[in-house]
Amino acid sequence: MRRAIVMFLLAFGFPGSGWAKDPVPEDPSHFGTGFELGVFGGGAIPDGSGSGEFGGGVSLAYFFTPEVGIDASYGVFAFEDEIHTVSADVVLRYPISEASIAPYLVIGGGARTNGDSAALYRLGGGLDVRFQPGGPGIFADGIYNWVVGQENFTVARLGVRIPF
Repeated sequence: MRRAIVMFLLAFGFPGSGWAKDPVPEDPSHFGTGFELGVFGGGAIPDGSGSGEFGGGVSLAYFFTPEVGIDASYGVFAFEDEIHTVSADVVLRYPISEASIAPYLVIGGGARTNGDSAALYRLGGGLDVRFQPGGPGIFADGIYNWVVGQENFTVARLGVRIPF
């Protein structure tokens, strides 16, 4: 009987045994591929005279890999007049799944309108934080906007991202 127990442990459960089934590693990826919906609030600070104003918006991103994606966003900010921005950006992020964070860079362009339209170019960076693998999270970023023929401005955003 004792020999049967020893053989059982060696064959099926003893650590280091060639017959023991290795556990399947859990996928620790917090940042995957696919679509992400974002909702944000933020502030826009013009370069020249004038005060910063609050606003918000929505974004829809698609990540081809965990590191590379595109993001289309719409925002509205209440300067002297209401300013609407529409943009499309390339997002380059560096996921650190063990810490559930991903610093990222944003580069792109779009348009700013308040009755008359102007092209804009954007460059910025931020941090994405996830609460669970593949789950929702929060983000914060700062993006500088060069506006053709109008005043440049910086946008600081804080929001929620929901992958689907």
